[in-house]
Amino acid sequence: MRHRKAKLTLICIPSTYTDPEFLGLEREKLLENTWQFAGHESQIKNKGDYFTFEIADQKLFCIRNRVLNIQQISTSVNTALTNW
Repeated sequence: MRHRKAKLTLICIPSTYTDPEFLGLEREKLLENTWQFAGHESQIKNKGDYFTFEIADQKLFCIRNRVLNIQQISTSVNTALTNW
């Protein structure tokens, strides 16, 4: 007896692209609780190199510090930078 694989069809309702309530849910359930790709370490090879990016209206940057570790920092929070 052969089994057939069921086809999965996903439908996205167009209003979800512009609905502020849906965006809030997406941020809360998805963006804030999962890893998001921001860039590659090859973009910041030397100490002091950095790049900026934005995820869900949050401005962030990654920087290679003086001990060559990578730090990700939110620009919306007054953050004390250490290991410089």
